[in-house]
Amino acid sequence: MPPQLLSKNIMSLTKPVFQRKYMKLGRIYSYWAQIIGEDFAATTLPISLQTKAVKNKTGKSVKEDGPYKIEATLHIMTDGASALALSYQKDLILGRLEHFFGERLVTDLRIIQNHIKQKAPASKPHKLSSQEKEELVAMIDRVEDPDLKQRLSQFATSLLQSGRA
Repeated sequence: MPPQLLSKNIMSLTKPVFQRKYMKLGRIYSYWAQIIGEDFAATTLPISLQTKAVKNKTGKSVKEDGPYKIEATLHIMTDGASALALSYQKDLILGRLEHFFGERLVTDLRIIQNHIKQKAPASKPHKLSSQEKEELVAMIDRVEDPDLKQRLSQFATSLLQSGRA
């Protein structure tokens, strides 16, 4: 048998492991609020899934992994205030992940403290008072171009309603 390029065989060997890894991380990310719970959903984010092959103690095959068992560590980014509370919930989260996948794929969690930008809650625009409307009209009346006048009026109205003025 002639020698073969290693690159031909690497893909067939690594594809099952990497395909499962990134597919699982995508599922974790998609269903994160259900897995982690509503309390931590806004302050945590799954950032990576680190896998390693561990030799089976029995030497018997574990599903399609052969004599090796794949263990994964889920890296979770959270803010400092939630990190301690999250560490106390570690076993509960691992149990939820096991229930979610139907197997104990994720065997450990690594909590990384970092600031997570939260979406600002949408505020309802307040209605302009008659005095604010009069002031707005007085400011814009000096503009001669009707198209510009209309756009300035719309912009100023939205600015005043948002409360940023």
